Amino acid sequence: MLYPQMIIELKTPTDATLIYGIEKVYSNVAIRVDEPEKFYRSLNEQFTKSELTSN
Repeated sequence: MLYPQMIIELKTPTDATLIYGIEKVYSNVAIRVDEPEKFYRSLNEQFTKSELTSN
């Protein structure tokens, strides 16, 4: 069984439409990526840029 490498908590719950039109609300997203360290650094860079421009 594969487990997520990261779980991202969303600021606000978001609606998603699944297979067969089933709708569900999510507040977390679990993901696996090929290069987790690179992905994590990229996320941190984006958050840092966002914080700098919002102040």
